[in-house]
Amino acid sequence: MNLEDLRALIAVAETGSLARAAGRLNITQPAVTRRLQRLEAELDAVLLDREQKPARLTAAGEHAYREGVKVLSAADQFASELRSSRIKPPLRIGISSGIADSVLSLGIDAVRRTVPQAKLVVVVDWTERLIGKLAAQELDAVIGMRRGSAGDLPELSLRHIASEEVVVVARADHPASGRIPIAALAGDPWVINPDGCGFRHLLDRALGATGHTLDVAVELWGVEVQLSLVARGIGLGLVPARLVTASPWRDQLKVLDVCDFNARLAVWLIARRNIAPCTAHVLARLEEAIVGDLGPVVAAAE
Repeated sequence: MNLEDLRALIAVAETGSLARAAGRLNITQPAVTRRLQRLEAELDAVLLDREQKPARLTAAGEHAYREGVKVLSAADQFASELRSSRIKPPLRIGISSGIADSVLSLGIDAVRRTVPQAKLVVVVDWTERLIGKLAAQELDAVIGMRRGSAGDLPELSLRHIASEEVVVVARADHPASGRIPIAALAGDPWVINPDGCGFRHLLDRALGATGHTLDVAVELWGVEVQLSLVARGIGLGLVPARLVTASPWRDQLKVLDVCDFNARLAVWLIARRNIAPCTAHVLARLEEAIVGDLGPVVAAAE
């Protein structure tokens, strides 16, 4: 059972609404809903009566809340005892440039909440460069996306922990509608990550297969800046679907249904083998936060 899903139920029960629960947990309301749905699926029970306004816990939900408080209390006590051993500062985490917008705040918030005395040093760079620093013991772990398999780095521990859909987004009044082929967007400029990004490479390759080239209007890191430019009509964007939903620009944007182009962000946790228990504990909290909000592992284009 994912403890973050249980925390969402408890937050809803104690605050009385999804919106206030989201505020308490410092996540979006859709993320709270996803956590509750996962918990309901795992327990095979309806925990929230959504017919009522505001939604209230069902009898099963009340029971799950009472037992959940006990479970989290025991888990917090266990974590506290584990943290009592010294954590060697700082913990050095590398995060891939392509997914920093998706996982950086999630990971930092999770560590600050569950292991407040842990000191983090975060380095954002290309995944392969970060892996080089990890191999040189300049980093303790890397959260990134990469091609290849675990077998090509036998000295490291690699685990594919999460996936996230990446979508093509346009200004709300863009003329495209319904399911369209990628070739239909060949005349549009793009606001996109700098060259070297895996998703930009996939897009470039998809357009190239239709005899077209990628027309770059603006290249820069930062999803929110990209979405602000897309909303102004500067060009199309290629960003994680979750960040579109949460963006303040969402009402000025629309997601295009491109039938022959599908990109999915594959998140890997990469670490040296035989790490200390205290480091493993912090990494487990990072993984829990990322998996809880991004989604399960599925086949991904990397």
